[in-house]
Amino acid sequence: VNVLHKGLASLCADFDRKIEKDNSNIAVTREELAGLEDDFVATLAQTPDGLYILGVDYPTHSRVMDNCSVATTRKQLYLAFNNRAYPANDALLTSIIEKRDELAKLLGYLDFAHCDIDSQMAHTPERAQAFIVDLAQKSLAKTQAEMATLTQNLPESVALTPDGKINPWDFSFLENSYKKTHFNIDEQKIAEYFPMKNTV
Repeated sequence: VNVLHKGLASLCADFDRKIEKDNSNIAVTREELAGLEDDFVATLAQTPDGLYILGVDYPTHSRVMDNCSVATTRKQLYLAFNNRAYPANDALLTSIIEKRDELAKLLGYLDFAHCDIDSQMAHTPERAQAFIVDLAQKSLAKTQAEMATLTQNLPESVALTPDGKINPWDFSFLENSYKKTHFNIDEQKIAEYFPMKNTV
């Protein structure tokens, strides 16, 4: 069991490290960065032909997803960000799943889900699932009302899916636009009151 624990810890650390070190990026024109401030754009590296490079680091990702008014840029960066360390981590993930299953069975559990949750409040995956289903049902009316409000006046670059859902690469931008329009809240303006050096 100890050997399995150590092996799993090493595999998980390697998995996380590959994501951290992923230097994937996309390259876009200045026009494709519409909505982003000039001071932010000025910090971006450029390709020899003058395209701006957007990396998959958290600060760049969140700034672009919240503020870029070009849907194709948001979509490209969303896909690059969510595919970090793929396919490099594919085999690692398979090994982690196999070793977790092996560990759980050695400890007398049905599977890793039962093993992992046993010491937590819910104790079983079934109780956790029942709680989530119950919570989802109770919050459905509120969720539908908020969704209707959020999608009532969509920004120009946001289009719902054919079944009326928000594309994942549009959600942060839509939410941020809603805050600015309805509550006069601009996260970038708020951030100016908390410069890194003074805040730390």
